[in-house]
Amino acid sequence: MDVKKIEKLDLDELNKVRTDYSENNIKLGMISADEYLLKQQLTEIESLKQDCFTSIDTIKANEIELINKLKEKYGEGQINIDEGTFISTSSV
Repeated sequence: MDVKKIEKLDLDELNKVRTDYSENNIKLGMISADEYLLKQQLTEIESLKQDCFTSIDTIKANEIELINKLKEKYGEGQINIDEGTFISTSSV
């Protein structure tokens, strides 16, 4: 068996390639971990957004119920919330 000593320059280049692979794999692992955490955050954001859309449906239903209740109580007209007044639009 013929064993030869590798020159320092060649050995340095081989070690640089090994180091580059190692550093790249570490970066890839960190990026993958960040991606995982971001996906979790996006899932949470989507859930919170869906909760808001559900609230819109509830608020809208409450609004319709309130409008109908106020129509029964005051009749057709306009309400000025700032002044706390009702102006009837129906002729009596």
